[in-house]
Amino acid sequence: MFENIAHASELTKSLFLMVVGLAGVYGTLALFYLMVKILMNAFKNHDA
Repeated sequence: MFENIAHASELTKSLFLMVVGLAGVYGTLALFYLMVKILMNAFKNHDA
């Protein structure tokens, strides 16, 4: 797979980099959201 990308045009390489970058950003946001939800459920009985 990466050999095909290595020999692709500059436009294809840049689109691949954009897709991988966006997947990383949204994956991090989803992980952060899940961690917040888990911690909210874990500490929901501890009112401040």
